[in-house]
Amino acid sequence: MKKLVLIMFMLVIAMTTVMFMTACGGDSETSGGDPGGGDAAATKTMACFNEFVSGGAYTMEMKAEYQGVTTTMTSAVKDGMLYSKSEMDGMTSIMIMKDDVQYMLDPSTKTCMKMSVLKDNAVEMFAEEAANYEIAVNTGTEEINGKTYDYEEFDVEGTSVKYCFDGNDLKYILTSMEGEEYIVEVLSMKSGADKALFEVPDDYNVFEM
Repeated sequence: MKKLVLIMFMLVIAMTTVMFMTACGGDSETSGGDPGGGDAAATKTMACFNEFVSGGAYTMEMKAEYQGVTTTMTSAVKDGMLYSKSEMDGMTSIMIMKDDVQYMLDPSTKTCMKMSVLKDNAVEMFAEEAANYEIAVNTGTEEINGKTYDYEEFDVEGTSVKYCFDGNDLKYILTSMEGEEYIVEVLSMKSGADKALFEVPDDYNVFEM
């Protein structure tokens, strides 16, 4: 199950990467063109993010099921900060990244592990990942739960990631790890993010690493 949480977090990073590209030059007037040609601004995936990312902030909810266990994740990005909350099999974990610091929160014990992260490395990672979204390597249709969706497929560090759409609405994200395919359902996407999400609650015990 930790693998599924890792995959969903990787998707959050991928989403943040697409948003990073939008903020650094995505042109909404050219979005929604031929999915297989040109730069990322011409793909439906990029057009989707151009629409709901406002002022560099978004909130998104995802769900996946694996071996009978449901995992949900809420992610948010605002002003360069990242929030991710995962719930699985009765357990909840929260990660916050801001000001070159990563916080890992355990709500069950109200404890928080604080550690430094290298901002330059993060920026370099986003730049490298962004190159993988410049062109949709494949497009087509995918049937999920009896319904057919249009998809755009991207090659991200050798891993296939498919963004599946119902019209212009992103509904599913398909990816694989170690030969297994994972289907992640997009429950909601909206512009903006609550600033309170990025704060460690006062009643948590914070330990520095």
